[in-house]
Amino acid sequence: MISQYIEKTAIQDRVRQTLSEVFGQPIEKQYDQTLLRDIPDISYDSMTALECVSAIEQEFGVTIDMIEDDVMYNFQSVENIQAFVEKKLADNYALEQSFT
Repeated sequence: MISQYIEKTAIQDRVRQTLSEVFGQPIEKQYDQTLLRDIPDISYDSMTALECVSAIEQEFGVTIDMIEDDVMYNFQSVENIQAFVEKKLADNYALEQSFT
């Protein structure tokens, strides 16, 4: 239980840091549940969404399909992205384990 919390927190911190690099300014923890488009001084549009997807793919080594992975929903907030990344990593791990 504690290790799951630590892992969740670490993923959330990495998501926040990755998005901060895309936006060129820090994303504060207080905005984890806020829609990215509603965070003050952040310009979040379709082009920035693509940049966020690319940055998350690189940071976590996952592949994201713009339609199948419902990017419009999964990339609405830091919390949504963190949950999405956790699921992708779990799916990748399960897939790897099925081949070993």
